[in-house]
This record gives sequence, structure tokens and C-alpha cells, in this order.
Amino acid sequence: MSTVLPDPAQIDDIAVELRDLADSFPGALSIVDRELRFVLAGGERLAATGYGRAELEGRTLHEVFPPSVCEHLEPYYRRALEGERVAFETQLEGAVYGTEIAPLRRAGSIVGAVSIGNDVTARVTAERLVRSLNEELGTIFTQAPIGLALVALDGGWIRVNERICEIVGYSREELLALSFQEITHPDDLSSDLDSAQALVDGAIPSYGMEKRYVHKDGRTIWIWLSVGLIRDEDGAPMHFVSQIEDITERKRSERYRETERAVASALAQSGGVSEASTGALEAVCRTMSWDIGEIWLLDERRSVLVCAGTWNDDTSLQAFTAATWTQTFTWGEGLPGTVWRREAPHRIEELDTNENFVRIAGARAAGLRSGVGLPLVADGRTIGTMSFFSRSAQGGGSELLEMLRRLGEQIGGFYARRRAADERRALELRLLEAQRSESLGVLAGGIAHDFNNLLVGVLGNASLLCDDLDEDDPRRELAQQIELAATRAAGLTRQMLAYTGQSNQASEALDVSAAVTEMTQLVNHVLSKRARVELDLDPATPLVEADGSQIRQVLMNLLTNAAEAIGDSDGTVSVRTAPVRADRALLDAHRFGDELPAGLYTLLSITDDGCGMTAETAARIFDPYFTTKFTGRGLGLAASLGIIRSHHGALRVTSAVGTGTRFELLLPAHQAPPTPTEPAPVAEATAGHARTVLVVDDEQIVREIAVRALTAGGHRVLSATDGDDALLQIDRHRGDVDCVLLDLTMPGRSGVEVLEALAITDPALPVVISSGYSDDALPAAARACPRVSFLQKPYTVDELHRAVAAAIAPA
Repeated sequence: MSTVLPDPAQIDDIAVELRDLADSFPGALSIVDRELRFVLAGGERLAATGYGRAELEGRTLHEVFPPSVCEHLEPYYRRALEGERVAFETQLEGAVYGTEIAPLRRAGSIVGAVSIGNDVTARVTAERLVRSLNEELGTIFTQAPIGLALVALDGGWIRVNERICEIVGYSREELLALSFQEITHPDDLSSDLDSAQALVDGAIPSYGMEKRYVHKDGRTIWIWLSVGLIRDEDGAPMHFVSQIEDITERKRSERYRETERAVASALAQSGGVSEASTGALEAVCRTMSWDIGEIWLLDERRSVLVCAGTWNDDTSLQAFTAATWTQTFTWGEGLPGTVWRREAPHRIEELDTNENFVRIAGARAAGLRSGVGLPLVADGRTIGTMSFFSRSAQGGGSELLEMLRRLGEQIGGFYARRRAADERRALELRLLEAQRSESLGVLAGGIAHDFNNLLVGVLGNASLLCDDLDEDDPRRELAQQIELAATRAAGLTRQMLAYTGQSNQASEALDVSAAVTEMTQLVNHVLSKRARVELDLDPATPLVEADGSQIRQVLMNLLTNAAEAIGDSDGTVSVRTAPVRADRALLDAHRFGDELPAGLYTLLSITDDGCGMTAETAARIFDPYFTTKFTGRGLGLAASLGIIRSHHGALRVTSAVGTGTRFELLLPAHQAPPTPTEPAPVAEATAGHARTVLVVDDEQIVREIAVRALTAGGHRVLSATDGDDALLQIDRHRGDVDCVLLDLTMPGRSGVEVLEALAITDPALPVVISSGYSDDALPAAARACPRVSFLQKPYTVDELHRAVAAAIAPA
């Protein structure tokens, strides 16, 4: 059996016939034969593709384009040669071109494929296309993959292609007997007619708009309409040229997203479940063009569905909704019961013919035609349903049902979220506080670090100056005052680091009760004579592992605040210590308690019966620089908070105006106290240990002070300005360097990176890390290394000598 192939000469004849038309085509037009040879190329936008007629005609696709382009285009042409219409988009010269390829038939055979490229950016290709259409392009017009039509000035259809008939559901004969006004949605007709008149009057060259048609089956469809006007030689209007694209699916998807957004907004703005239900019903009805919305909730026994809300804005539907309030549905009964049984959205396209729709009489009276229901799901269980009804047919397939399923989870989940609202708000407040503390901590830590570098120079120079002056020299006292002021400034930076939780801690087994006794005696002189201190110190209170000076600082701050809250009135400051077995509930009631394990804690509470605080003030007392005093920096309580957290403690504050304030601290109990060691005297630390020390610091003042102090102590001192310089010095003096005083934070190669390099090249070389931050900034491996020690900035000359002596002392 032989196959009769189309005569190749037919395609050439077509090319000759359409030559003039192709040259005037407003887009880019080409025709290929079955061998993918270009037999015709033309059009005003052909040059925009980067190829001219001479480069295309007579050559095959593979002879014109590179392999990558052929790989992209050839499948589309092959599909067209098999009889399929194909369309795709291409980006050229900053514009988007919609390329459409259709089979070209002659005498019943596919002799080639015609490709049309249109600039869809401006939506004006329809006007250019139809203006160029004539009898010779009848085949292309009829088989175009988009809707094309010639429309009379009065709106009657003159000529339509197959695609537009598919879009609106009418046959060609049925459509030609109608006008576009008869199938246009009433709400869109006025704007379409106004634009058409402006086009006829010459006010606009063309127009495009989104509009709705009423399909033959009664449903609404959305189209993008582009319209141009053909005039005769005298300029008189002849007929319209229309390009029609079906955008129903896109509009439906947009409407679904709009519905979900509207429901989310209604739920977010509602004050309670009832208001949320009404808002959700209205949001869905308005965005989806449904006429009635209902919500049904299961009763307490989960035996029947009871109406919990309705919405409509049409008084003619009031009778139907009024009857709804007296109705109940069992499992599987009616639309609500069916949704409950199926646990999935369910559509009824024709209420009048649905046997399970029990309210058919009321629906007929109200003119309702279609309905849809969805389950409300909370925590994985169906808790109710929603029903919606419309007087018209409502389109939408699986995508609609999926959107309804999401809505059911969204609205049903609202109930579960309401129950968890308090817990969520508490968590959000804790997270907000953590983020704020972290931000302030970074700021305070950076300031403290830079300030500590400056204080090294002040303290060091003051100490060296004191050493150079005689005891009776009056300048010695001035130098000592400088040293004292710098020491106090260092205390300020320690408070800032304490707030951030970065302060360096000297661990010891601390008796909190003893510390309370000590500090109350110390602050007695600042307490008002009318303020009485009462101590309730349980001897069974366990020790805590803590930095004693920092805990005493917390006690000083809290006792001072309590005394100032009493002021000049008679009052009592009560201090209590006791052991407490803290469970999860108690810890969660304390700040930072959610970070701690249940167990044995030491309780420290300080209570005054002074003026008390408002809730707003109590919420801010730990903010840095917040103070209600006439004088003061507002750092005391902020630093105390950081100290408590760095000791793995928890804090709770209760206060009321006129009744006083209570601070309650929980510190983890410690059973095995470390044995503290006393620092050796400077003379003993440095005697017999004159060695070569490399000082590495990018701050010149710090570097010079360390060099001067160590030189005065009898050491040979080298210096380096950064990490690279340090490694160069060590390599140059290999074997001679006994110790490195290394700044932790430097530009370029940091102290940590130098430390890592030395671990490879000089693993036994002692290193004293120095930083304005605490040793928490060191990697864990560095803190655990016996050859690495830490010296907190700012340091005195004596502290520097001790640190270097300890580092180079034999193990």
C-alpha cells in the first residue's frame, strides 16, 4: 500500500500567492514545507528576530539556526506538520512575542506549517493581523489557535474562526446569527461599547480589555479582547477586527487567591468566632459571586449540624435563609451532611435534580441553581461545614475543590488558633525580647570592646607613671586618680558586658546567704533611716557556682533599688534565701526559666513595700539606659539581668503601684565547689622568668603599653600589628619566642586564625589571648587547650605580668 505525499510545488505556489501579503504583515510570518525549508518569510517585525528574508528563504531550519535553537523550535514545527496547533512565547529585543504555528493545508493535505509571531506586549497584534487578512489567508484565519473575528459596526459577527466558536460554545452558524452584545455579560457591555465608539470616532487607534462572555451553557467565561478597526480608502470605518483569548482559568485562579486572601483578612480582623464566621462567609460570597453563604457546626455530642451563621445581601433571599436557622442535618443528610460524611468539598451543579438536597422547595422559590459545600477542619477533625448557593451555574473543577479544601482548613483552623492564642502571644513576647536583647547585646558588646582597648592605654600609662614617680611626688596622686577613674570606667564596661552575658566569670562556690549578709551591711549607709531590712536566710540554702563579685553586684543593685523605692517613707526591705525544688511550671513563670532544667535551685528574693511600678514600667526596667531616677545611667538592672542569665539563672518581677515590688531569683544549686587559687604577687610571678614575648595587637596604644610594661618587667619584647605580621615575626625568631600576647579581634587575620596556625607550626608555644570581649568569644578547642590562657581587657600592668608569668611558667 503506497502513501500519496503532497506535491512540493503546492507549497511554493502558496508562497508566491502570499508574497505581497507577507511583506505587509505587521508581525513576523513564515511558511516552511514538510522538510522544514523556509519557502516564505516576511512581515514588519521579521527584522526584530535577527534574521532577514534572504537568510531564511530557501534554507532549512538547521541551515539557519544553531543546534540549540533548532532543538527548541523543531518539535513545535513537527507537531504542526502532524496537524496540531502549537503556541509558545519568545523574548526578543525587550518585547514578548507570542509565536503560533499551525498546519497549512491545501487540497486536504498538510503541505507545510505557517508560523505567526505577534507582539503581545501591547495587545495590538489582532488589529495588524486582521488588517492584513484577505481571502488568500482564509486558511490561516480559520485555523488560527486564537479567536479571530470580523465584526460589523452594529456588533453583528461577520466572520469567525473555529477557536472563537470553541470559546463561547456556539457553532459558526449560531454565532453569525448573533451580535457580540447578545453574548457579552451585562456588566461589561457599557465599557465595551464606549471603547468601540471611541475607535470609530478616531479617538483611539485600538483597544484591549478584559471582559466576560456568557457561554452557550449559561456559565460566565473571561476573555482578553483586542480590537482594531478597518477603514476604506476614504477613511470611513468598515468593520472591527477582534482577537479573543480565553483567560477564564487564569481569572478563576486569581479569584481563588483573592478569596483566600479575603478570608484570611476577615479572620485576622475579627474579634471573635461569631464575627469571624460572618466575615468569612461574606468574603467568600463576594469574591466568588455566590448569593448565599451558611456555616454549620457540630453540636457538643457531634450528632447533628446546627446553623451557626448565614450571609446574603439580597432581600429576596431572606425567606430561604430564615428557614435555615430552624434546620438541622444529620450525618449524610442534605448538602451539609453529605460534606460531613465525605469529609471533602462537594458540588451540586443542579439543585433541582439532586435527590439528596432536602431544601429544594425553598431553593426553587429563591431561584437558586447550584451549590457547593466544604468541611471545616481543626486539628485533623471535621468540626462543621460551610455551604454556598448561586442563582447561576458556577464553573470550576478540581482546582475549585482544592481551593475549598484549603478554605475549610483555614477557617476551621481559626478555632484551634483561638484556643492557642494566649500561648502564642506569650511565645511571641519571649522571642521579641530575645531578639531585642540580642541586638542590644551586640551593640553593647562592641562598645565595651572598643572602650576596653582605650582603657588599656589609660590604665597602663597611669600604672607606669606611678612606678616612675617617687612616693612624695605630688604628680603621683594625679596619676593614681587617673588610674582610679580608668578602673571605674572598666567597671562600666563590665556592666555592659554583663548585660550581654559576655562578662568573664571567676567561678567559685558561693554562699548566697553570706553574700546577702555582707552586702546588707555594706549598703546600710545608703539606706534611709526609715527603711528597715529584714533577713530570712535559710541555713539549708545550697551553694551556687558563681562569680562572687558579679552576684554581689546584683545584690547591690537590687538592694539599692528597693531602698530608693521606699524613699523617705517608713518601709521594709525583706531579703530571703531558701532551697527550692523548681518544677517546669515554676521555671516557666520566670524569665529565662524556659531555658533551664527542673531541679534544685537557690532562691533569692528581695521585696520592698515602696511605691511599686506600673506594668509598662516593669516591662522596661531591664532595658539599658532606662531609668526612673533623676540621676543614674540606667545600666544597673540591665547588667544584673545579663549576670543572672550568664549564671544560668532565672528571674521573676512582680509589682503593683502602691504595694511594692518583689524580685525573685533562681540560681542552680552546686554541690562540688572549685578550689580558688590566690594570684601570686607580681614580684614572685615575674622573678626568674625574663623571656621573649611577642605582643600582637592592631591598636597602637595597647601594643605600646604592653611592650613598655613587659620591657620594664625584664622581658625581651617583640611586637606585631596584625595576624600576618605575628606569624612572620614568629617564623623570623623561631625558637626564641617564649610567649605570645595575642589580641583576639583584629582586621585581616584574626587572633583565632593565628591561634589555629600556631597549633600546627608551634603547638607548644604559650599564648595569652587578650580581648575586650570575654573568653566566650574563643572557640571551645582554644578554651580547652592548656597552652592558651585569657586576659580580659582592660588590664593593669600587674595583671599583665601575672598572665605572662603564668603562661611561661613550667607545668
